[in-house]
Order: sequence, then structure tokens, then C-alpha cells
Amino acid sequence: MFALCPPEMQPPDVCELMGDRYSAAAIDHDSLDAIGPSGPSGA
Repeated sequence: MFALCPPEMQPPDVCELMGDRYSAAAIDHDSLDAIGPSGPSGA
């Protein structure tokens, strides 16, 4: 997230909101599952 919203250039509340937005998008698009198995069976 640091590269997408550097704290030196944005207020903390903006960085927090963008982090929430990026996290929601990663969850919605199953990004972590796309790069490999997750959970106990994938360990």
C-alpha cells in the first residue's frame, strides 16, 4: 500500500481509506487465491 498512497503525499485519513479500498478489491477479486492456494490445505 505504501507505493500506492505514500504518507508523505497524502493525509493519514486518505491513506487509511485507500487501504480499505484496495483490501476490499483484493477480496472481491480473489487476488490471493489467484496467486496460490490458501488455508490449511495450501500450507
